Amino acid sequence: LLGESGDAATITGTTFLTNTAGGKGGALYLRVAVDIGNTLFQGNQATSSGGAIYNGASDGTLTVDSSTFRYNRSSEG
Repeated sequence: LLGESGDAATITGTTFLTNTAGGKGGALYLRVAVDIGNTLFQGNQATSSGGAIYNGASDGTLTVDSSTFRYNRSSEG
């Protein structure tokens, strides 16, 4: 999710299943503050960092509540 400094987003009741990134963030590469709730991340992969989520926001926060992470992977963490 891309945005301007100070932007924010909410993701609720979503499934991210078997996504692939040729870099960072298999399912999500974040550049803004994000609240995630009741979401499934399963089988996502990245060739670099963040099998499910990569948070690249310098001034944003990531909050995850009541969500499930299964079988996500990346080569660096």
